Amino acid sequence: MAVEAITALETLKATSGHGRMQGRWERQVLESATAQEGSRTLATFATTSTAFVQQCSSIGIVIIGVYMALEGHITMGAVIAAVILSGRALAPSGALASLFLRSSYAMATLRSLDTLMSLESDASPRLSAVNATNLQGALTLDAACLRYPAASMDALDTITLEIPDGAHIGVLGPVGAGKSSLVRLMSGLYRPTGGLVCLGGINLQQIDSAQLRSIIQLVPQDAVLFSGTLAENIAFGVPGARDSDILSAAREAGADRIAAQHPDGFAMRISERGSNLSGGQRQLVALARALLMRPKILVLDEPTSAMDQASEQLFVERLRTVLDRRPMTLIVSTHRMGLLALTERLIVLDQGKLVQDGPKSEVLDRLAGGARS
Repeated sequence: MAVEAITALETLKATSGHGRMQGRWERQVLESATAQEGSRTLATFATTSTAFVQQCSSIGIVIIGVYMALEGHITMGAVIAAVILSGRALAPSGALASLFLRSSYAMATLRSLDTLMSLESDASPRLSAVNATNLQGALTLDAACLRYPAASMDALDTITLEIPDGAHIGVLGPVGAGKSSLVRLMSGLYRPTGGLVCLGGINLQQIDSAQLRSIIQLVPQDAVLFSGTLAENIAFGVPGARDSDILSAAREAGADRIAAQHPDGFAMRISERGSNLSGGQRQLVALARALLMRPKILVLDEPTSAMDQASEQLFVERLRTVLDRRPMTLIVSTHRMGLLALTERLIVLDQGKLVQDGPKSEVLDRLAGGARS
């Protein structure tokens, strides 16, 4: 929650939401304190009880020992030895209380780790990985469904379609239609809860994750950058990339303009999550990062949502040049009509269902006709 508040500091200031956030913080602190109250009370009781028993034992040994010494049954040295030995014998019991408290914390941590480790990995344990280095062919969805955890209905409902190798596809639909879910399903980031997603006839779950990422690259709408230099962020997925390749990818995406505007060029420092860049600049860097991977399938999710019209036009021109020079499959989810210049076929979603699929001109005509009626 503290991280959330810090990252959303501007929003809290703009909406005067600091009071509400402070209230949430205080409630969580109270809940945490209440949850720990029982174990701490028990630990305190155990510590106090153990100390009381130790002190009573020492006093009892001294009283009995002195009486026996006066009667001549034992010497004073024996009394002193008995006190020392009893203290050493009872000392470990004093550590039981602290051990109990630590064990309760350890069990809580273990339960959290157990929950994390029980999550499924990217690779399905039921399927054996195949070598997909030279894999080619259509990207197909066969009755693919996707439902998020704790959701009551599918985000995507029995989507069936085929995207041929080298096709340029646009994905349209209103807010919440499932566009982002679909492109993530196509890129293999999400696993379908029903149906199949295949590339060249091979289930994406059977393809090694590293190879799959080299074949399919997704550029998300909210591009995340990492602290480091601009060059390091572009080459994040390609360790040891040559400077010439980084420069080429930056030029293809238009990210070279960012370096040109800074005195340090590609050595300029990027802050955590790229907060010192605008949203549009982060999207350009994310595209350059994807192009450097030289994927066979490029998936874009609202790639110009943070750009103005002039920047979007330049984005389209540069990406069209890339597609002309380096054939690849393009799948772009967008609300912006300018990006449709890159596409030949349109897919329309509504409430998680595929409602239209066809050539761009025909789909746009049908959408325009529906809007007029």
